[in-house]
Amino acid sequence: MKSPLNVICRLRNSTSFTQALGSSHNTSLKKDIRRGMGLWMSVTTALLWVGGASVAPLRADPEAGWGEWQRQTPQTETSFGSGFFNQDLRRFAAFEQACQTALGETAPSIDYWFRLSTLVSQLGTGLVEYGCRDATGAFVRTTTMTAIATQIEPVECLQVNSPISSGLNVRAWPGEAEQIVGGVANGTHLDPGGFPATITEVDGRNWVAIVSPLTGWVSNGQPGSEGNLSLCSIDGSAPRSPG
Repeated sequence: MKSPLNVICRLRNSTSFTQALGSSHNTSLKKDIRRGMGLWMSVTTALLWVGGASVAPLRADPEAGWGEWQRQTPQTETSFGSGFFNQDLRRFAAFEQACQTALGETAPSIDYWFRLSTLVSQLGTGLVEYGCRDATGAFVRTTTMTAIATQIEPVECLQVNSPISSGLNVRAWPGEAEQIVGGVANGTHLDPGGFPATITEVDGRNWVAIVSPLTGWVSNGQPGSEGNLSLCSIDGSAPRSPG
């Protein structure tokens, strides 16, 4: 199985990726964005952990907001990148160890699978869930971490495409009850402040952090929905999408 550590090393050597992370936003803002990422990881991975791997419940049924499970191969893993944070790398290493312990096998012989959240194709940033299966096809361990789409350039712009004609509220923090600091109309271009973007699920909705034209959080709707945001259009054409 290919470790996310290899992915992050390769991405760090990419000039465009380095430039994207080295934007001119001030230090305090970057700290706020990364704090939001920590919140995202704590909320979206609310599972029972043993050594960094989920042990129950484990199902392979279709789930809103997620794509289908795929066996991990050099071919299937080219559509996304993961392993951007030390927390992710530690969790993944613990997951691999937990799989080996549970199955009594070495890494090359373990049947690893993954699935991507629909946010990866919608916004360029989402989640990947890895799992290992036993001989019956049942998942014995899973783990979740940040993922990005690799078929596109680093995402520096998201476009508001809400079904509500008035657009979206911008809130001080993610959540329906949080203070409204302004609004953005449909068609407005938003700066997510970095790639991967900072996204967290609160009140049954995915919230995306932005730094321009306002600083705050906007709702992308419920997991599995068409969403309120998309990748920005190019030269007035339809909004682009990975793939």
